[in-house]
Amino acid sequence: MGMQLQRHSVVVGILHAVLVAVLCLVVPQASAAANPSLVSTTQLRVDVARELAAVALSSCARHGSDVSVSVVDPHGQLQVFLRADTAAPHTAELSEHKAYTAVSLAALQGLHTTSELADAMHQSKAPVGLLSLPADSVRAITPVPGGVVLRQGDQLVGALGVSGARTGQADEQCALAAETWLIQLLEAPSDDGV
Repeated sequence: MGMQLQRHSVVVGILHAVLVAVLCLVVPQASAAANPSLVSTTQLRVDVARELAAVALSSCARHGSDVSVSVVDPHGQLQVFLRADTAAPHTAELSEHKAYTAVSLAALQGLHTTSELADAMHQSKAPVGLLSLPADSVRAITPVPGGVVLRQGDQLVGALGVSGARTGQADEQCALAAETWLIQLLEAPSDDGV
């Protein structure tokens, strides 16, 4: 009986430590959101980003294209990467660059895709927007079709880049199909009754 009581005390102690740790993580986040000196951002959960990439990969596969897909967060940091088994080696880096370009430059210009960005650059033959440097002088900026800005309402949540189909427009169609899936997911009523 004494041994059983001792085990119970250990379990209760562990549960207490876990509860305290969880509260320490949650409470600062809640106070940070209310503090006007701090900035908070919203991004996709990693499981949602992974499924989004899988939808884009599957969409291209249905059209006979083996591609690489990258999802970046609102800061342009790689969140998820998927590559079809036989996708060309260069598509890995290019998909990430397309996503990075979408989130960092297309979004800044109020555009939805990197093909819109490429068209705007082609028509103006000048630096993009108010930037003082041409886009090709900024590392990883790749204004070619295949990148899509991801938003929930007006809030930027990241971007998706696809590379490996026969054309950039085909890459972009796969990315747009995945974005449609994401929009439906984000607009669906939640299961928790909220």
